[in-house]
Amino acid sequence: MDNDQLPGYELSSTRAYGQYLVIQKAFNKDKCIEGVALEVSTQDLKQADTYEGPEYKRILVNLKSGKEAWVYVAKQP
Repeated sequence: MDNDQLPGYELSSTRAYGQYLVIQKAFNKDKCIEGVALEVSTQDLKQADTYEGPEYKRILVNLKSGKEAWVYVAKQP
């Protein structure tokens, strides 16, 4: 596992259900979220989609390393 960064996104001050972190597109393009990208199977993604539920959508993003990754963002009301 290698550390990576998600540029152009930040943690929202709002938490889903009052407790879960939410990421959002940042107004300041210099913002980024640090983390680790994990390799998962198609079945794992299906399970994650079910777990995250209809309040979130999965989007494909480019990480600072140049790798692509799926992340979940809250759907806009």
